[in-house]
Parts: sequence; C-alpha cells; structure tokens
Amino acid sequence: MESREKALRSLAFRAHWVECARHILEFHEAQQEKFGKVSVGRPTASSEKNGWGIKETAEDLNISIAMVSDYLNLGRALREDPSIKIRELRDALHSIRKKQGQ
Repeated sequence: MESREKALRSLAFRAHWVECARHILEFHEAQQEKFGKVSVGRPTASSEKNGWGIKETAEDLNISIAMVSDYLNLGRALREDPSIKIRELRDALHSIRKKQGQ
C-alpha cells in the first residue's frame, strides 16, 4: 500500500496518533523526494513555486496545515525517540513543544 493510502486510512479510521504521525511523515517525505522540497521564501516574479511542502500535504490529505505540521513534528520526534509512550495526542504535542522550547 502506498504512503498516501496509509496516511488517508489512518486519518479516516481515526488511528492512534502514533500511526497517523508515522504515515503522514512517510507520505510527506516521499512526495518531497519525488517533487523536491519547497524553496524557502516567496517566489520572485520570474520564478514559479515548485517542490512539495506542508501546504501540498495538507491539501492532498484534506487536513489543515496546522495538523500536518503537528503530525510531522510528532513523526520526527518518534523517529528520534521511538520509546515515546504518550497515550493522548494533546499530551504528546505538549511534550514535543516543551522540548522544542515553544
């Protein structure tokens, strides 16, 4: 099953946040590998925006940019520390933000 389908299924079936975070991160990174990362900053008049960013992931999965950002941060945190054992999404976000100093 491709990464987009896994991400959509985990969202549709209200999977545990760990599964959603992993699948959304996997999909986002696969798309960035395919299309490249979005350039930082605004495109100039002579250039077009290209690449894949959070906005494109949000649009493709039909979820908010904020939700994609949260899931990507959680997915990266899980990659760094797979032993994270937080049950609730809200508590996991709070913990990650605290570690990031937000």
